[in-house]
Amino acid sequence: MMILMVAFHLMQQAFFGLRVDMLAGSLLVSGATGVSAYLCLVATARTNAETLSVVLGIFMASGVVISMLLAEDRGWWQSMFSSLGTYDAGIGSFWTFNTTLVVSGLVLMAFTEFMTRDLAKLSRTYRCRPSLEKYRIAKHLRPRPGVVRWCLLAVALGVILIGVVPVNVAPEVHAAFVRLAAAGMMLLLTGTTVLLPGYPVVFHLMSLTALGALWLAFLLWQEWNYYNLTGFELAVVAILFTWISVFIRTTSALIHDKQQQLRKEKRTRRRAQREQLAGAQDPAAANIDPHSSHGEIRRNGEDAGFQSR
Repeated sequence: MMILMVAFHLMQQAFFGLRVDMLAGSLLVSGATGVSAYLCLVATARTNAETLSVVLGIFMASGVVISMLLAEDRGWWQSMFSSLGTYDAGIGSFWTFNTTLVVSGLVLMAFTEFMTRDLAKLSRTYRCRPSLEKYRIAKHLRPRPGVVRWCLLAVALGVILIGVVPVNVAPEVHAAFVRLAAAGMMLLLTGTTVLLPGYPVVFHLMSLTALGALWLAFLLWQEWNYYNLTGFELAVVAILFTWISVFIRTTSALIHDKQQQLRKEKRTRRRAQREQLAGAQDPAAANIDPHSSHGEIRRNGEDAGFQSR
Protein backbone atom coordinates (compact mmCIF):
# COMPACT_ATOMS: atom_id res chain seq x y z
CA MET A 1 0.00 0.00 0.00
CA MET A 2 2.82 2.40 0.84
CA ILE A 3 4.66 1.69 -2.42
CA LEU A 4 1.43 2.26 -4.35
CA MET A 5 0.89 5.56 -2.55
CA VAL A 6 4.40 6.72 -3.47
CA ALA A 7 4.01 5.56 -7.08
CA PHE A 8 0.64 7.27 -7.55
CA HIS A 9 1.92 10.44 -5.89
CA LEU A 10 4.87 10.57 -8.29
CA MET A 11 2.56 9.95 -11.26
CA GLN A 12 0.30 12.70 -9.99
CA GLN A 13 3.20 15.13 -9.86
CA ALA A 14 4.49 14.03 -13.27
CA PHE A 15 1.10 14.45 -15.01
CA PHE A 16 -0.03 17.50 -13.07
CA GLY A 17 -3.57 18.54 -14.02
CA LEU A 18 -4.43 15.28 -15.82
CA ARG A 19 -7.86 13.84 -15.04
CA VAL A 20 -8.87 10.30 -15.94
CA ASP A 21 -12.37 8.89 -16.26
CA MET A 22 -13.84 5.99 -14.33
CA LEU A 23 -12.71 3.33 -16.82
CA ALA A 24 -9.07 4.47 -16.94
CA GLY A 25 -8.96 4.91 -13.16
CA SER A 26 -10.41 1.44 -12.63
CA LEU A 27 -7.85 -0.10 -14.99
CA LEU A 28 -4.98 1.64 -13.19
CA VAL A 29 -6.19 0.56 -9.75
CA SER A 30 -6.89 -3.03 -10.85
CA GLY A 31 -3.50 -3.32 -12.54
CA ALA A 32 -1.66 -2.00 -9.48
CA THR A 33 -3.69 -4.30 -7.23
CA GLY A 34 -2.90 -7.33 -9.39
CA VAL A 35 0.83 -6.57 -9.42
CA SER A 36 0.89 -6.04 -5.64
CA ALA A 37 -1.06 -9.28 -5.06
CA TYR A 38 1.42 -11.21 -7.20
CA LEU A 39 4.41 -9.69 -5.40
CA CYS A 40 2.84 -10.51 -2.02
CA LEU A 41 2.26 -14.11 -3.13
CA VAL A 42 5.86 -14.50 -4.30
CA ALA A 43 7.21 -12.87 -1.12
CA THR A 44 5.19 -15.04 1.27
CA ALA A 45 5.47 -18.35 -0.60
CA ARG A 46 9.25 -18.47 -0.17
CA THR A 47 9.77 -16.69 3.11
CA ASN A 48 13.27 -16.82 4.56
CA ALA A 49 15.69 -14.42 6.19
CA GLU A 50 16.86 -12.99 2.86
CA THR A 51 13.35 -12.24 1.55
CA LEU A 52 12.32 -10.78 4.90
CA SER A 53 15.28 -8.41 4.83
CA VAL A 54 14.25 -7.19 1.37
CA VAL A 55 10.66 -6.70 2.52
CA LEU A 56 11.87 -4.86 5.63
CA GLY A 57 14.10 -2.52 3.63
CA ILE A 58 11.40 -1.71 1.07
CA PHE A 59 8.78 -1.21 3.78
CA MET A 60 10.93 1.15 5.85
CA ALA A 61 12.07 3.15 2.82
CA SER A 62 8.53 3.58 1.48
CA GLY A 63 7.15 4.45 4.92
CA VAL A 64 9.79 7.11 5.53
CA VAL A 65 9.28 8.60 2.06
CA ILE A 66 5.53 8.82 2.62
CA SER A 67 6.10 10.45 6.01
CA MET A 68 8.30 13.05 4.35
CA LEU A 69 5.71 13.69 1.65
CA LEU A 70 2.87 14.01 4.17
CA ALA A 71 4.79 16.25 6.57
CA GLU A 72 3.09 19.61 6.93
CA ASP A 73 6.20 21.13 8.44
CA ARG A 74 8.59 21.37 5.48
CA GLY A 75 11.46 22.26 7.77
CA TRP A 76 11.28 19.05 9.82
CA TRP A 77 14.77 17.99 8.67
CA GLN A 78 16.33 20.94 10.50
CA SER A 79 15.69 19.36 13.90
CA MET A 80 15.87 15.55 13.89
CA PHE A 81 14.56 12.50 12.10
CA SER A 82 12.14 11.57 14.88
CA SER A 83 10.27 14.84 14.39
CA LEU A 84 8.37 13.12 11.58
CA GLY A 85 6.60 11.10 14.27
CA THR A 86 5.22 14.14 16.10
CA TYR A 87 1.92 15.99 15.72
CA ASP A 88 3.84 19.09 14.63
CA ALA A 89 4.72 17.31 11.37
CA GLY A 90 1.06 16.58 10.67
CA ILE A 91 -1.42 13.82 11.43
CA GLY A 92 -0.59 11.87 8.27
CA SER A 93 3.14 11.96 8.90
CA PHE A 94 2.63 11.13 12.58
CA TRP A 95 0.67 7.94 11.93
CA THR A 96 2.70 6.83 8.92
CA PHE A 97 6.10 7.25 10.57
CA ASN A 98 5.20 5.62 13.88
CA THR A 99 3.29 2.77 12.21
CA THR A 100 6.29 2.14 9.96
CA LEU A 101 8.56 1.84 12.98
CA VAL A 102 6.23 -0.49 14.88
CA VAL A 103 5.61 -2.82 11.94
CA SER A 104 9.31 -2.76 11.00
CA GLY A 105 10.18 -3.85 14.51
CA LEU A 106 7.70 -6.74 14.27
CA VAL A 107 9.16 -7.80 10.92
CA LEU A 108 12.64 -7.59 12.43
CA MET A 109 11.52 -9.93 15.22
CA ALA A 110 10.29 -12.46 12.65
CA PHE A 111 13.53 -12.02 10.74
CA THR A 112 15.44 -12.71 13.98
CA GLU A 113 13.79 -16.12 14.32
CA PHE A 114 14.79 -17.06 10.78
CA MET A 115 18.36 -15.92 11.38
CA THR A 116 18.56 -17.81 14.68
CA ARG A 117 17.46 -21.00 12.94
CA ASP A 118 20.16 -20.62 10.28
CA LEU A 119 22.82 -19.75 12.87
CA ALA A 120 21.86 -22.82 14.92
CA LYS A 121 22.43 -25.00 11.83
CA LEU A 122 25.85 -23.42 11.30
CA SER A 123 26.82 -23.83 14.95
CA ARG A 124 26.08 -27.57 14.83
CA THR A 125 28.45 -28.05 11.89
CA TYR A 126 31.11 -25.57 13.04
CA ARG A 127 34.71 -26.75 12.83
CA CYS A 128 37.62 -24.65 13.96
CA ARG A 129 40.19 -23.86 11.28
CA PRO A 130 43.24 -26.16 11.50
CA SER A 131 45.56 -23.16 11.69
CA LEU A 132 43.78 -21.94 14.85
CA GLU A 133 43.53 -25.24 16.71
CA LYS A 134 46.94 -24.69 18.33
CA TYR A 135 45.63 -21.63 20.20
CA ARG A 136 43.93 -22.31 23.51
CA ILE A 137 41.43 -19.49 23.13
CA ALA A 138 40.22 -20.93 19.81
CA LYS A 139 38.74 -23.91 21.67
CA HIS A 140 36.34 -21.58 23.50
CA LEU A 141 35.28 -19.62 20.41
CA ARG A 142 32.09 -21.12 19.07
CA PRO A 143 29.09 -19.56 17.28
CA ARG A 144 26.68 -17.99 19.75
CA PRO A 145 23.27 -17.86 18.04
CA GLY A 146 21.56 -17.13 21.36
CA VAL A 147 23.54 -13.93 21.94
CA VAL A 148 22.95 -12.80 18.34
CA ARG A 149 19.26 -13.49 18.80
CA TRP A 150 18.99 -11.35 21.93
CA CYS A 151 20.93 -8.51 20.29
CA LEU A 152 18.61 -8.48 17.29
CA LEU A 153 15.56 -8.69 19.57
CA ALA A 154 16.86 -5.70 21.52
CA VAL A 155 17.16 -3.75 18.27
CA ALA A 156 13.64 -4.80 17.21
CA LEU A 157 12.18 -3.92 20.61
CA GLY A 158 13.92 -0.55 20.57
CA VAL A 159 12.53 0.25 17.11
CA ILE A 160 9.00 -0.69 18.21
CA LEU A 161 9.15 1.41 21.36
CA ILE A 162 10.60 4.37 19.46
CA GLY A 163 7.42 4.35 17.39
CA VAL A 164 5.18 3.84 20.42
CA VAL A 165 6.70 6.74 22.41
CA PRO A 166 7.28 9.76 20.11
CA VAL A 167 9.98 12.24 20.95
CA ASN A 168 7.54 15.03 21.86
CA VAL A 169 5.66 12.85 24.37
CA ALA A 170 8.60 11.70 26.51
CA PRO A 171 12.01 12.76 25.14
CA GLU A 172 14.03 10.92 27.80
CA VAL A 173 12.14 7.66 27.34
CA HIS A 174 12.39 8.01 23.57
CA ALA A 175 16.15 8.55 23.85
CA ALA A 176 16.45 5.49 26.12
CA PHE A 177 14.82 3.29 23.49
CA VAL A 178 17.15 4.72 20.85
CA ARG A 179 20.10 3.79 23.07
CA LEU A 180 18.69 0.26 23.50
CA ALA A 181 18.58 -0.30 19.74
CA ALA A 182 22.02 1.28 19.31
CA ALA A 183 23.52 -0.90 22.07
CA GLY A 184 22.24 -4.07 20.42
CA MET A 185 23.72 -3.13 17.06
CA MET A 186 27.04 -1.99 18.53
CA LEU A 187 27.38 -5.28 20.41
CA LEU A 188 26.81 -7.19 17.18
CA LEU A 189 29.32 -5.10 15.24
CA THR A 190 32.06 -5.27 17.87
CA GLY A 191 31.53 -8.94 18.76
CA THR A 192 31.30 -10.62 15.37
CA THR A 193 34.70 -12.28 15.78
CA VAL A 194 33.60 -13.87 19.07
CA LEU A 195 29.94 -14.47 18.26
CA LEU A 196 30.45 -15.67 14.66
CA PRO A 197 33.91 -17.29 14.48
CA GLY A 198 33.11 -19.45 11.44
CA TYR A 199 32.37 -16.50 9.18
CA PRO A 200 34.83 -15.32 6.50
CA VAL A 201 37.52 -12.82 7.40
CA VAL A 202 36.08 -10.37 4.87
CA PHE A 203 32.85 -10.25 6.85
CA HIS A 204 34.69 -9.37 10.07
CA LEU A 205 36.59 -6.66 8.19
CA MET A 206 33.24 -5.38 6.94
CA SER A 207 32.01 -5.15 10.53
CA LEU A 208 35.07 -3.16 11.56
CA THR A 209 34.61 -0.93 8.53
CA ALA A 210 31.00 -0.29 9.58
CA LEU A 211 32.22 0.73 13.03
CA GLY A 212 34.70 3.11 11.45
CA ALA A 213 31.99 4.55 9.21
CA LEU A 214 29.76 5.16 12.23
CA TRP A 215 32.57 6.96 14.02
CA LEU A 216 33.25 9.07 10.93
CA ALA A 217 29.56 9.95 10.65
CA PHE A 218 29.60 11.01 14.31
CA LEU A 219 32.63 13.24 13.75
CA LEU A 220 31.01 14.83 10.70
CA TRP A 221 28.03 15.74 12.85
CA GLN A 222 29.48 16.58 16.25
CA GLU A 223 32.98 17.83 15.61
CA TRP A 224 33.03 19.20 12.06
CA ASN A 225 29.37 20.34 11.78
CA TYR A 226 29.12 19.05 8.22
CA TYR A 227 25.44 18.16 8.68
CA ASN A 228 22.84 18.27 11.43
CA LEU A 229 21.35 15.47 13.56
CA THR A 230 19.02 14.37 10.77
CA GLY A 231 21.96 13.76 8.45
CA PHE A 232 23.74 11.75 11.13
CA GLU A 233 20.64 9.60 11.73
CA LEU A 234 20.24 8.92 8.01
CA ALA A 235 23.91 7.95 7.74
CA VAL A 236 23.60 5.58 10.71
CA VAL A 237 20.49 3.90 9.29
CA ALA A 238 22.15 3.45 5.89
CA ILE A 239 25.32 1.94 7.41
CA LEU A 240 23.44 -0.44 9.71
CA PHE A 241 21.07 -1.70 7.04
CA THR A 242 23.99 -2.24 4.68
CA TRP A 243 25.71 -4.35 7.33
CA ILE A 244 22.51 -6.31 8.04
CA SER A 245 22.15 -7.03 4.32
CA VAL A 246 25.74 -8.31 4.14
CA PHE A 247 25.17 -10.36 7.30
CA ILE A 248 22.06 -12.01 5.82
CA ARG A 249 23.67 -12.80 2.49
CA THR A 250 26.82 -14.17 4.13
CA THR A 251 24.73 -16.43 6.35
CA SER A 252 22.70 -17.66 3.36
CA ALA A 253 25.91 -18.38 1.43
CA LEU A 254 27.36 -20.33 4.35
CA ILE A 255 24.14 -22.35 4.69
CA HIS A 256 24.26 -23.14 0.97
CA ASP A 257 27.92 -24.20 1.17
CA LYS A 258 27.20 -26.43 4.14
CA GLN A 259 24.32 -28.09 2.31
CA GLN A 260 26.50 -28.69 -0.73
CA GLN A 261 29.23 -30.15 1.48
CA LEU A 262 26.77 -32.47 3.23
CA ARG A 263 25.40 -33.67 -0.12
CA LYS A 264 28.94 -34.33 -1.37
CA GLU A 265 29.82 -36.27 1.79
CA LYS A 266 26.60 -38.26 1.47
CA ARG A 267 27.38 -39.18 -2.13
CA THR A 268 30.90 -40.17 -1.13
CA ARG A 269 29.59 -42.46 1.62
CA ARG A 270 27.10 -44.08 -0.74
CA ARG A 271 29.81 -44.65 -3.35
CA ALA A 272 32.06 -46.21 -0.71
CA GLN A 273 29.23 -48.48 0.46
CA ARG A 274 28.53 -49.62 -3.11
CA GLU A 275 32.19 -50.35 -3.71
CA GLN A 276 32.35 -52.27 -0.45
CA LEU A 277 29.31 -54.36 -1.37
CA ALA A 278 30.70 -55.01 -4.84
CA GLY A 279 34.01 -56.12 -3.36
CA ALA A 280 32.21 -58.48 -0.98
CA GLN A 281 30.23 -60.11 -3.83
CA ASP A 282 33.21 -60.62 -6.20
CA PRO A 283 34.63 -63.81 -4.53
CA ALA A 284 31.25 -65.53 -4.68
CA ALA A 285 30.75 -64.57 -8.29
CA ALA A 286 34.22 -65.83 -9.20
CA ASN A 287 33.36 -69.41 -8.11
CA ILE A 288 30.47 -69.65 -10.57
CA ASP A 289 31.14 -70.90 -14.10
CA PRO A 290 29.48 -68.45 -16.49
CA HIS A 291 29.04 -71.14 -19.21
CA SER A 292 27.28 -73.54 -16.86
CA SER A 293 25.00 -70.81 -15.59
CA HIS A 294 24.03 -69.79 -19.14
CA GLY A 295 23.41 -73.39 -20.02
CA GLU A 296 21.22 -73.82 -16.98
CA ILE A 297 19.13 -70.80 -18.03
CA ARG A 298 18.78 -72.16 -21.55
CA ARG A 299 17.69 -75.57 -20.29
CA ASN A 300 15.11 -74.11 -17.99
CA GLY A 301 12.98 -71.92 -20.22
CA GLU A 302 10.92 -70.77 -17.25
CA ASP A 303 13.62 -69.56 -14.94
CA ALA A 304 12.53 -68.42 -11.49
CA GLY A 305 14.20 -65.05 -11.94
CA PHE A 306 12.29 -64.33 -15.12
CA GLN A 307 9.05 -65.52 -13.54
CA SER A 308 9.46 -63.17 -10.61
CA ARG A 309 10.40 -60.35 -12.96
